Amino acid sequence: EALEAAPDAPADLRASGLMWAGSTVFFTGAYDQAKVYFEEALDLFRQVGDRLNVARMLDRLAAPYALAGDHAKARELADESLALLRELGDGPGSLYPLSKIAADEWRRGDRELAVTMTEETLELARESGDSWWEAGALGELSDMALQQGDLDRAGTFGRQCLSLAHELGNTPTVVYAFALLAVIAAVAGDTQRAGRLWGAVDAIGTSGEAQLHPEDRERYEAAIHMVPDAELEAAREEGRAMTRDEAAELALA
Repeated sequence: EALEAAPDAPADLRASGLMWAGSTVFFTGAYDQAKVYFEEALDLFRQVGDRLNVARMLDRLAAPYALAGDHAKARELADESLALLRELGDGPGSLYPLSKIAADEWRRGDRELAVTMTEETLELARESGDSWWEAGALGELSDMALQQGDLDRAGTFGRQCLSLAHELGNTPTVVYAFALLAVIAAVAGDTQRAGRLWGAVDAIGTSGEAQLHPEDRERYEAAIHMVPDAELEAAREEGRAMTRDEAAELALA
């Protein structure tokens, strides 16, 4: 409402409003609208010569492009952001575009480099005190280990991710942690645990607080449904009825 009411606000002030509006709607899943806000903010920050916020906007803008499947553009933006942040000496800030570059390297097939980069983002997040991003990096490392077939490592990172994200109230990361731990349980043959945790994923989705990205959900569901349907569905109903605290306690046990 403020942005609509003040189209002629000073450029730096309007750019800041656009940046935070874009970040807010991004977390609701309105990626196209977020991209519109981010692009206008980037133009205005360039106009006023605010190089640090230009770097930040390049990073934020990379996310909706990646989610829309334009990986080349997303990588271009993340690379430019990382180079500018390093030029400006913002080491902690570089963890955000670095995480996107790591995800792109994983997509391209260089898994060793992707894991190394993600471990670097985890350390940067811890050094800068960004617990929100630390939880996300732990989730990424869990997923990478799961795809590499290392269930022990995947489980360790997954539980660390859930513990921190649940403590922070970081629901977008909590839902991924539940999903990862459900898949790990399914692969390990623990159908009841897998079903209950997948039910917790369902419950968060129904609440509207957070959703798995469709591609991730499809990938996780393929692993979940390797176990017997009847037993899985009964446990899934139990999971849907559990409180968030109960589901977290189960997952962390």
